[in-house]
This record gives sequence, structure tokens and C-alpha cells, in this order.
Amino acid sequence: MNIDVLKVSYCDKKNSPEVSDFKDQLILTRKEFNWFGFTKSSSMEQFLGRPFNLLIDLCMEDYKEVTTLVALSKAEFKVGLIPVPQKYYDFMIDLGADRNMKKYIDQIIHYLRILKS
Repeated sequence: MNIDVLKVSYCDKKNSPEVSDFKDQLILTRKEFNWFGFTKSSSMEQFLGRPFNLLIDLCMEDYKEVTTLVALSKAEFKVGLIPVPQKYYDFMIDLGADRNMKKYIDQIIHYLRILKS
């Protein structure tokens, strides 16, 4: 099975962090979006044009820029966290008051395994 993975990160600042761990991913910052929240980045336009099988939004907070990218993505199946705008996701996970990344990822893996079988 050939799996094509693209990691996209959003940094809610004007400049991206200078960390070597981010070399294999696309980092977006506020300056790459216009006032309406639409991307001005040519690399993001390439991302939006790719028909992924699965898009997993790992954001723990609601950013309009990320919501825009999810909405415009051509991914066949989109997974997100409640309470972000529900109309853009095919499957949403509700963590309740216990919102932490480990629990969220564990839930994503759990439900994707169920959906796969």
C-alpha cells in the first residue's frame, strides 16, 4: 500500500518558527492568508488541488484559516474536532471537557479502525 502523507501546520503568527523539525512539512502563517481568510500561498494552492483520501484536522482550537483550508480541500473524507463548524467534516469527535491531543489522536485511530473494517 502506497500512502502519500502531507503534513501541513498552521502557526498563528506572522512568521513561521525556525525549527529544524519542520523541514518535511508545509508551515502556514497568518501572512499567507488575506483579510478574508483565503490563502495567498502557491504551495497551499497545490495542496488544495490534491484529492487526498483522508484529511485529519488536529487543531485543538478553531482558526478561520484552517477552517477555510478544510472547506476548500478536495479530500474525500475529513475528520475534525467538535465544536468547529460541522458542515466541513464528514466525521467529528467530541472530547467533552477533557480536551487533550493524546485523547483526540487515540479517538481518531479508534474510529478510523472501526470505519476501515
